[in-house]
Amino acid sequence: MYKGPLDFFRGIIDQDKKDDSAGFLCFYKFTNDVIMPGMSERFIRIYKKFYLDEVKTHLMTYGALSGSCANCKCLDLKIDSLQCPECKTEIKYIAFQNIKDHMPKMLRVSHERPQIVFVDYDDFKRIEGEEKAKGILG
Repeated sequence: MYKGPLDFFRGIIDQDKKDDSAGFLCFYKFTNDVIMPGMSERFIRIYKKFYLDEVKTHLMTYGALSGSCANCKCLDLKIDSLQCPECKTEIKYIAFQNIKDHMPKMLRVSHERPQIVFVDYDDFKRIEGEEKAKGILG
């Protein structure tokens, strides 16, 4: 049931492509293109289509104390890691399990590495679960 704009976007899957593994993921980016007096930088949600495999290959999921590589499941990654020590994959995306607890880390990382894209953890896990179910059920 449609409850609001976020539910609408989270429920959309790309139906026009033969490979239907593309979906909308929520990304957090700073709105710092134009800085106006009296305005402060804030994170906002931006929805963009990506293929799950592209994001998963370069994603670090970050829990309470450390991160893990979504590609090879390597544990204990530090937030400032540029690549996974095991599979050597460059980290382009970070998904925090609890954004509110990690806002200072997000601010620091966004200033140190502006190319990093923050992915909504719940969106990623939901789409990943859908893909696993499709693989099992056919």
